[in-house]
Amino acid sequence: MLKMVRCLWLLLLCPLVVNAEAAKTENIIKPSAVVHNSASFKEGTHYRVLDKPVPTQVTDGKIEVAEVFWYGCPHCYTLESVVSAWKPTLREDTQFIRVPAFFGPNIWKTHAQLYYTLKNMGVLEKVHGAIFDEVQNKRNYLENPKEMARFLSKRFGINKATFEKNYNAIGVTHQLLRASSAIRGYGLAGVPAIVIDGKYVVEPAMAGSLENMTKVSDFLISKVRAEKAKAAVPKVKS
Repeated sequence: MLKMVRCLWLLLLCPLVVNAEAAKTENIIKPSAVVHNSASFKEGTHYRVLDKPVPTQVTDGKIEVAEVFWYGCPHCYTLESVVSAWKPTLREDTQFIRVPAFFGPNIWKTHAQLYYTLKNMGVLEKVHGAIFDEVQNKRNYLENPKEMARFLSKRFGINKATFEKNYNAIGVTHQLLRASSAIRGYGLAGVPAIVIDGKYVVEPAMAGSLENMTKVSDFLISKVRAEKAKAAVPKVKS
């Protein structure tokens, strides 16, 4: 009982705006929001454009596609299956990354630290979906390194001491700082979100649904591709 109360209290630490985002998502599919034709995607209606683009983390020339999420977010969990089906359709000039969101020193940051630890250990893709399932369906919130290590050891045979050592590594700290800077730059009040090339922000309330987020993202990827092609054309001197 105490553990359940503690987990609920930790979740209440999450920004109230995320609960507002969740409420908006429940009522998100309205006639004006459902989009059938990419030609109708409009700035300020279906996506946001950042005044100051956020530096990307991908190979030069690639179009960054960043999924912003939190393991404790049910809408992020739902979007994960949509994104998993969408990723194979992305062209070679794109590069997909994830950015774990956090808005303070709470369980959001704890989960972000878990994400980067596993990424640095080279086991992230093997365990990412299982962590979502553990948090969302089994209500094991993995709220500290001991619980994380216990779960990872039992489920995947990952050495507890190795995990805990990597969890506190300086490299993870640096990645958290970079993620924090990106989240601030994106101007997000909640998750999930997809950010295209550090400039275009797609959120469920504006896109019309979680499924529409990838459709709007496809439109924006094509937009960025055209912008890059235009910028690469040498200017003719008069």
